Amino acid sequence: MKKALLLLTVIVFIAGCSTAQPSTAGPRIYFDEDSVDLGKLAPGVSLDYTFHFENVGNEPLIIEDVWARAEEGCCPPHPVVYPTTLQPGDEGTLRIQKSYREGLHLFEITVKSNDPVEPEKKLYLTVDWKPME
Repeated sequence: MKKALLLLTVIVFIAGCSTAQPSTAGPRIYFDEDSVDLGKLAPGVSLDYTFHFENVGNEPLIIEDVWARAEEGCCPPHPVVYPTTLQPGDEGTLRIQKSYREGLHLFEITVKSNDPVEPEKKLYLTVDWKPME
């Protein structure tokens, strides 16, 4: 009985150790956050927000294109990414700037890269400019 219990314990331990880990093969893009709500901003205050990302893979990551569209509101910002090529372990930034435009705005930002798992990463940014009361 003790041998059977010991064998069962060893099998469970080995099975627990062999769980699959996320693959880092190839280039892999990782953002600290993919959805940000900046809340309410006063009129005249411009939006200036920076997303941070990293290549957690084992091959160079190439940012091929970045664009934004307005899910709600109008006039999407023009995102700027730097650098566009990251070696494994390197970090980069994606900066979003937008001048004041009254109302609620939800922007979807798409980052196209050579990441084989997630070639188009979606980010979301919400801001609500309220008129002075």
